Parts: sequence; structure tokens; C-alpha cells
Amino acid sequence: DETRQELLAPAGLPDGDPRDAINLNNLDDWDEFHAAELI
Repeated sequence: DETRQELLAPAGLPDGDPRDAINLNNLDDWDEFHAAELI
């Protein structure tokens, strides 16, 4: 649950959905991509 919250917070999403690992991983990947592109 803590890891999910850490992945959802940067996207501005409330804790809840998505819960599956694939979508959480996608959110994390996009967050890292945008952080790298904006530097």
C-alpha cells in the first residue's frame, strides 16, 4: 500500500485505483520519463 501511494502521489491520483502492478509500473515509468525530459 505504501509503495502504491508513492507511485500515485506524483501523478496526483488518490489512493485506490489503479491497484494492479502493470498500471502502477506504467505510471512510474511515465513519471520518470517526464522528469528526465523536463530537465
